[in-house]
Amino acid sequence: MYWSMVLLLVSASALMPAAQADSIPATGMAQPFQAKPFKVQAQAADKSSDAPTPARSRGATPIQVDARYDLYEHAPSALWQASGSGKLPFPGEAGDRRGYVRALSKATLSTGTKAVRLVQSHPEGRGRGWVSGTYPPIILGDDMRFRAVAGFLEGAGRSDGVRFSVRVREGRRNYRLLSQFVGPDQQVNLEGDLSRWSGKTVSIVLRVDAGGTATRDLSVWASPRLEVAR
Repeated sequence: MYWSMVLLLVSASALMPAAQADSIPATGMAQPFQAKPFKVQAQAADKSSDAPTPARSRGATPIQVDARYDLYEHAPSALWQASGSGKLPFPGEAGDRRGYVRALSKATLSTGTKAVRLVQSHPEGRGRGWVSGTYPPIILGDDMRFRAVAGFLEGAGRSDGVRFSVRVREGRRNYRLLSQFVGPDQQVNLEGDLSRWSGKTVSIVLRVDAGGTATRDLSVWASPRLEVAR
């Protein structure tokens, strides 16, 4: 079936510390796709459509996550914000220069891959703008991992790329789990180890930062989720 294909996450082949992740360069103009899986370790604190129905609202008692937590399914419950406009509605409207976020049940990536369960997060329409989503608190079980594919929707050829990052908020402190620059002709498998927060109450924060411009920054998180390492 045309839409029965799902993204295959490639086994991570390199272990990269978060401090090095920020230095990953863009790969230039269109090239044959090569997935770049990686794992990163959490750093010290960094102080710095087709919308699903939310399972729980913000402010609810944290739930225990021992097997899987679908960040696509829970996207409506997250607090979405943009650099210049503060809180954003969910779902937003495509083309909103304040930035917007929406859920897409399926879409074609710029690489030609057919993807499902995507969260599109477009930064504010200016250079160095950003958009972020803070999910409701959860209690993490053992050996949990963050996993997703970072990429762009079709038509993003004029984008100069964006930086995808994931942070873990514990109490009043934010820890950077991973950070990866992705060009408009790429898709990258993301994985972050959450085992240091086993048994703790945390919030997951997804963030996308524009490059020099936000033109055609049709960035998406495909199948973003927390799940047990295997």
